Amino acid sequence: MKDLELFTKAREVYEKIGYAKGDYVDADGNVCALGALGIALNINPILSYVMIDQRICDYLNDEAHALYGDAIAEVNDKMGRDAVLHVYDNVIKRVEHDNGK
Repeated sequence: MKDLELFTKAREVYEKIGYAKGDYVDADGNVCALGALGIALNINPILSYVMIDQRICDYLNDEAHALYGDAIAEVNDKMGRDAVLHVYDNVIKRVEHDNGK
């Protein structure tokens, strides 16, 4: 899966079944920002951080740091759903720009 497709799909997942706080997936099936990546890749969201290419996580962490001064997991837990969606939106724009779209 291409980066743009992955981030777009993960954002859609997060918008539909986000916002788990403090865990990749909660008892109700809601996911955190990284858990959404796992769902988008058809892997167990609990294994997201260890199974997803570090480069992909770096996109989210770099943007989260630029916007909010913290890693994506902390932005998810401290600032909530809208902040995570903002990070995803900016990452998607960045990937589009990097790919010349």
